[in-house]
Order: sequence, then structure tokens, then C-alpha cells
Amino acid sequence: MNKKEMEEKLDALERELEAYRRATAMPVPQKSEYNEVLRVLMTDKENTNQVLRSLTEQVKVLREAVSTTMLTAGPADEYAQEPGREVAISAVDASIVEFLQTRPKSMASADDVRDFMHYRGKNAACARLNNLYKRGVLERLQLGHKVYYKFDAGKATIQLIVSPPQ
Repeated sequence: MNKKEMEEKLDALERELEAYRRATAMPVPQKSEYNEVLRVLMTDKENTNQVLRSLTEQVKVLREAVSTTMLTAGPADEYAQEPGREVAISAVDASIVEFLQTRPKSMASADDVRDFMHYRGKNAACARLNNLYKRGVLERLQLGHKVYYKFDAGKATIQLIVSPPQ
């Protein structure tokens, strides 16, 4: 395509745009306005990127705050904080609490409980320990990548009731 054909095509497109502008009553930017339109688009893009960076930073801060809160928070139940209340636990849970009391520092991980209870996998031990934590019987501590559970009879403000075996 040579220069003359290109100019003819450009003129045809301009006529088509003008006809479209009249039909839709929308202003079509003139050649002199293209620079202004591009400047506005670039400014908007920069502003959008700045907002996204700000939001990303806020999300990071919130994630750190949530993870810190989860590591240091007490039992999830508001009810678990009530002093002097009675908590009924099964004989299996009672044996886990007794196991924790006999260990040095009264702490154990899910792996320790799995070995003690002779479970094949770690899920059952995790579920039992989490349930005892949520009910306010145990404390949870995260040291590195491992989570340890602790029972401190001296600090306990609850009374455990062990259900009889069935």
C-alpha cells in the first residue's frame, strides 16, 4: 500500500467517524486532542497502580495482624473464658490431658499425641487437640512450624468432668 492509498483510507475513516459522531452525537477527539487523551489515560493508569499498591500493602499488614492474633489468641469460644465452669470430656480426651500433665513442661504436639494414642495418622490427634483448645481446656502455642498444646492445672479456671466409659 502506497502513501496515496493510505491517505485515501485515512480520509475514508475520518468521514466514517464524522458520520458516526453525528449519528451518536458523541464528540470524536480531533487530531490535536489525542495527546491530551493519552496524557489523561496515562495519569489514570498511574493513579490506579498507586491505589492497587496501597491496597496490597494494607492486605499484607492485615494478614500479618491476623496471623499474629491467631498465634497469640486464647480459646476461640467466648464461653471458654468463663471461670469456674464445668467441661465434660470423654475418657479419650481425659487420657490426652493426663498425658500432657505427665510430660516435661506439660506440652505436646499432634505427633506426640498420635504416638501416645497409637493413631495411624495425625488428623485424629489434631482434631482432638483443637477441640480441647476450643473448649478452653488446653492452651495453644506455635513454635516455629509446629503447634504445641499445653495443659496447666495451676492456671485452669475450669473443672473437668470425665464421662464414664460406655
